[in-house]
Amino acid sequence: MHKHQLFIVAVLVAITVTANAQTVPSPQQKHYLDLGALAGYNPHTKGIVYGGGLNYEYRPVKQWGFTAGFNYDFTKTDQSGIWTTGAPGVTSTKADYWGLGMYSASVGARRYIGRFFVGASFGLAYERSWAKMDDGVRTAVTDRYGFHQHYYVGYQIPLGNNQYLEIIGGAFGAGPLKVGGGLRYKFGL
Repeated sequence: MHKHQLFIVAVLVAITVTANAQTVPSPQQKHYLDLGALAGYNPHTKGIVYGGGLNYEYRPVKQWGFTAGFNYDFTKTDQSGIWTTGAPGVTSTKADYWGLGMYSASVGARRYIGRFFVGASFGLAYERSWAKMDDGVRTAVTDRYGFHQHYYVGYQIPLGNNQYLEIIGGAFGAGPLKVGGGLRYKFGL
C-alpha cells in the first residue's frame, strides 16, 4: 500500500513542478508591437465586421501595460429590402449593401493576471458609410468623427523569445458597440 501512496505523491509533485515551470514567463520586455485581424458582428446593423490593426504596448511592470493603436474595421449589411431610389414613373434602384468603414486611433491600459488580461482603450474614430446600389453606383451616406471605445479580455500563448499569440474578445466602436474577437501576433522590441 505504501508503494502506491508514494507513487501517487511522486506523480502529484511532478505535475505541480511541471505546471509551475510552464507558467514562468520569459524575461520581461518593456516595449511590444502587435498586429492582427478581427472578425465580429454589429448587432445594430445586423452585419458582419472584419478588420485589423497595429498596436504598441509599454509594459513597465509585469501586471500593467499601456497601449496605443491604429485599427480599421468594415461592416457590410444587406440592404436590398430597405434602401431604394427613384421617383413615380421612373425605374427605381435598390441598394445591394450598406458599408461602414471605421478608422480609429486610441490609447488605453491592460491589467494582466497571469496569461489572462483585461483592458480598455479610448480615442478618436472616423467613420464613412455608404450604400452600393444594384446598378453599381456607390452613394456616400455619412462621414463623421466619434468617440471610440474598446473593452476586451484576452489570453496570451507564449511562442518563445518574447513572442506571443493573443486571443482577444470584446466590444468596440463609436456609437453602438460591435462585438467580436481576434488573433494578434505580438513581439518584444
